[in-house]
Amino acid sequence: METIRCRIKRSYWWMVPVIAGAGVSALFGPTTMPPEQSPSSLLVGFMFFGGFSALCFFGAIYLVASLLHEEVIADEIGLRWRGAFGPWKSAKWEEISDFYLEKWKRTPTIETPQGKLKIIPELAGKEGLMALIAERSANAPARGWEMEKLRAHHKYVKRFDYWTNSQKWTAPLSFGTLIVCGILLFGLNYFSPKSAIPAQPIASSRPFDWLSLLMALVGFGPVAALFIFIAPLMWRERTFAYRHRAEHLEISPRGLAWQNGENRIEASWDEVRAITPIPARGFGARTDYRVETPYGDFTVWQWLEGIQLWLQLARQFAPQLAPAPPITNLDLGGEAATWSGPKIGEGARIFHFRTSDTRLVLWATTAFGVVLPLLPMLMTAMKTPDDDPAPLSWEIYAAALFLVILALTYLWFCFRRAAIWADETGLEWRFPLFKTRRVAWSEIESFGRDENGHFLVANARQRRLFWSVTPVRQNELLQLIAERASNASGKWDSI
Repeated sequence: METIRCRIKRSYWWMVPVIAGAGVSALFGPTTMPPEQSPSSLLVGFMFFGGFSALCFFGAIYLVASLLHEEVIADEIGLRWRGAFGPWKSAKWEEISDFYLEKWKRTPTIETPQGKLKIIPELAGKEGLMALIAERSANAPARGWEMEKLRAHHKYVKRFDYWTNSQKWTAPLSFGTLIVCGILLFGLNYFSPKSAIPAQPIASSRPFDWLSLLMALVGFGPVAALFIFIAPLMWRERTFAYRHRAEHLEISPRGLAWQNGENRIEASWDEVRAITPIPARGFGARTDYRVETPYGDFTVWQWLEGIQLWLQLARQFAPQLAPAPPITNLDLGGEAATWSGPKIGEGARIFHFRTSDTRLVLWATTAFGVVLPLLPMLMTAMKTPDDDPAPLSWEIYAAALFLVILALTYLWFCFRRAAIWADETGLEWRFPLFKTRRVAWSEIESFGRDENGHFLVANARQRRLFWSVTPVRQNELLQLIAERASNASGKWDSI
């Protein structure tokens, strides 16, 4: 048996300098406070910046320790594991008393004489580890990963409602909190005692005040804009739940049921014909599901409280009816954009990167990439004769802005043109300004997935299938490679 080693993904190393840098920056926070502040105010400032800095440094140290020390090993004998700072612990396969998914967080948990081992999402290769645990844990009551207290050998009926306390109070409490905070801020500003120091005219004010205003607009502007979109969604969800307040669903190891007033449809899992996802469209939209039974069909609407738990239980009790993963990241261009021929189904299959999520990330990157170099230039333009006469070199920031625009242009060009092509002979990677790479199906020796993503081995050379941005219909691409690469060994954990 091959030994499986799972460690924290190396992609998390980038967070170490970011967290540590935030802690270092916080150390300079007290230097920005005006010296005429009262001692108590200065003490509060030092406590705030010092506490934040200490928290950042502790987080960076803990992350480094986790990346270097935390590990889970599975071999012929059993499991061995250690945390960020603790010693090694071990348990034989026959000593594992139970394994399950925690009810709320869905964290895979293994019970052993040494205590509970929790498999965190940051572990690379955890899918293979979980499959091996389910296979080797002969003394555990379960034979598959199921949710705690919602397993097949338990007797229960789980009810799901639309009109719940969460739906009743989330939107009103959110808006009420926002209004109360606004009133408090206005009251503190209006009724607070005014300073005896005469106000400085705007013409001689320091540009730092204007820069703070700009930074506040940049930082809180997107939050305010996002709230404008979220607010209607919250009220729409609440209104929908109220209209369906008489409707609920029930699920158990024996079957499922739907009831709306006096109308009731009940069927065992053997009688359920299909659970079909209905793709959602529009901002904030999620996926509805259509359930087909001999006694009638019904729809599980996206606003059902706990719909993800309902889906998990459906996949657990009826894996043959497991609904396909919802297409939340929709293709931009539709089915026709995934074929090179004049008609759908003709030519090479194209797996491009034009999705709604990728486009949203690009727009956000473009906004911040353009605004940030402009801030120092605006600060220079707002300087007054009373300020430091040494001007900022705006040429440097203009050059930085030009380079940022150039890089963003290339990213948008890749968004439009980059793709992975698959035809009868092999795979092609097509990216703007780079030479097209091609690998024949017969040249693929093996394939798999590690902590950095999916890869192929062709001609004794490992090639990364794609990097951080995934193409459309990723599972279809992985399945196609597994079928066409007949000379290759390996498997995809995600299929």
